[in-house]
Amino acid sequence: MSVVKQIVVENIGMSKEFSGAPQFVKYFAPLLDALHQLGGSGRVDEVRSVIAQRLNLSEEEQSEPLPSKTQARFDNQVHWARFYLTKAGLLGSSQRGVWTLTEKGQAALPLSDADARRLFREISSTFAKSKNSKSAESSAGQSWTEQITVAGICRTGYTKASALMRTLFLKRAPRKSSAQQIKYSERGG
Repeated sequence: MSVVKQIVVENIGMSKEFSGAPQFVKYFAPLLDALHQLGGSGRVDEVRSVIAQRLNLSEEEQSEPLPSKTQARFDNQVHWARFYLTKAGLLGSSQRGVWTLTEKGQAALPLSDADARRLFREISSTFAKSKNSKSAESSAGQSWTEQITVAGICRTGYTKASALMRTLFLKRAPRKSSAQQIKYSERGG
């Protein structure tokens, strides 16, 4: 397995034991249920807490790190579940840091394990289709699968950071007339 593929697989928690679906799919129903219990919306920490309580997860289970030690496996998988449920139209996020159950999400309750796997396959197939379609490229000129590779993340981050730094620098750089420009000279030894 290539290093990039291994990192992506590790981050989304692929499991061969989970019927060919990633482990995070098991959080689809608990995430929807948690938002329903919270009145249709909740902040990330509230949703996370309700899910952990409903599944009787210990603090140790919640804080178990990924092999890369970059994030807790539980948090990673809940966020991946949210990502897929948002792509499916079951969740929305009109306010930063607040997850919202959409009407479509309300209608999907209760979500069975079979429904969760079917939903995952449907969303995954849209990613596969967009990978093969030039018209489905993002504004950065990359498909979703290219953006999640390490190189894609670095490229995208570098491009955005460079543009931001240029903008900030140009706003703060003092403007000098041609007569006031500093002249640099080499010193001989």
